[in-house]
Amino acid sequence: MKPDKREKIIRAAWEIFTTRRYHESTMDDVAEAAGVGKGTLYRYFSDKEALFAATISDAIDNLRDEIERIVSREDDPSASLRELVKRLVAFLEKKHDFFSIMHAEESRPGASDINRQRFRQQWSEKREELVALVRKLLDRGTEKGVFRTLPDSRFAASIFIGMIRTTMRACEELPAAKKAEMAFDLLLHGIAETKGKR
Repeated sequence: MKPDKREKIIRAAWEIFTTRRYHESTMDDVAEAAGVGKGTLYRYFSDKEALFAATISDAIDNLRDEIERIVSREDDPSASLRELVKRLVAFLEKKHDFFSIMHAEESRPGASDINRQRFRQQWSEKREELVALVRKLLDRGTEKGVFRTLPDSRFAASIFIGMIRTTMRACEELPAAKKAEMAFDLLLHGIAETKGKR
């Protein structure tokens, strides 16, 4: 099935925003890359900020859908958690440049307070959706006796997502698969010594 025009525009926007600085990218660039006229582009997106926001939203929505499928399976919670970590790491690895641009735009001196507020609010809303899914998996694991009872599973899910995101930004030299396995191990086993060992 051929992608519709909106999807073509979003794909083109990914390419433009990840290969140029945000303030250097133009709607003309995106229209040309997508193979559509400017009039068509503006029928879908009112301005560059709206296009950038939609591109972020679409990416995170795709991630959420993948995680939702993992969480909805009746697999062993540990196996589901491992798969979830892999998907998160793979996503952040693939979209690394784009999210770097997003964070840079938030802190850019010339960016308006409205822009910053929009990006922060959008990320906050999407992040809460991801936290809710991770929390659902943690709660299911607790119910099955696979995970220990947590004082606050939402707090644990928030820490989990923050840990993955920070790891991806701080340990760029490590392969994605290694990052995923280390994050999974730390999340599942923590840092305490196993009982019976010295």
